[in-house]
Amino acid sequence: MNDDSRLNVRLDDQTAKDIKTLLWHGSTQDNIASTYKISQTTVSRIVRGKQWFKAPWPNGDVGPMPREKVIERKVGSNMYSGNTRLTDVADTYPDTPAIREQISPKTKGPTKIRNQKIYADKGAALAARPTPKELEKEIELEKKKKELLAGDYQRLGEAAEQRAVDELESAVQTTGTKPRAGRDNIKDQTDLDILPWADIVKASPRNRLVMLGGDDPAMQPAICQVFAALPKSEWGSAQARLLVQQTMQIMKEEKTNE
Repeated sequence: MNDDSRLNVRLDDQTAKDIKTLLWHGSTQDNIASTYKISQTTVSRIVRGKQWFKAPWPNGDVGPMPREKVIERKVGSNMYSGNTRLTDVADTYPDTPAIREQISPKTKGPTKIRNQKIYADKGAALAARPTPKELEKEIELEKKKKELLAGDYQRLGEAAEQRAVDELESAVQTTGTKPRAGRDNIKDQTDLDILPWADIVKASPRNRLVMLGGDDPAMQPAICQVFAALPKSEWGSAQARLLVQQTMQIMKEEKTNE
């Protein structure tokens, strides 16, 4: 049994090791004391290496909890602000020459510099956080931006639809057919030449609409009609996709009315 087991008769080697494991992974001293029915002072003495010195920590060290782990636990519990210095942390190591030798001059300097940088970065991050009022203003501003963008998208969509109709009318006039006002030029299929589907596939097999039409035969009549009224360079445009959608809707309505 551990040499200092007489300090607390409720603990044994395995229990002390379990307590050190819980401490290592962030359990509070108060919770551990409550779980094992021991005083918080006893848990604190285990952390500082005053009791159960030989019981190993999860990393294999014996004695007190390593300095870096103590700092990590205290920073994690918000006990230190962003400008805390390493030298502000109380020395938790016992007056044991072997332990002192392990932590001095080899690691103390670099560790101190590294942790000071961590604290400085953490302090800067905390200082940069917006206040609740600022956060509320940002949320409200973002909401207004989304509303404005939604309105812009709607207006842009309407403009694109009208532009597509105008372009189709222009294309129909170029072919010598008589255009009608608005969307009626799409409805009258007799006024438009219709390209054979096989010719369209041969001319532009990688076109997005052509590939969709290959999977959905119901799209093919609309694609044939729209592509007949547009130059090939416009087959992949947004206007072409919009016109195909409109033409399909019109065909569907006409079929329903029949």
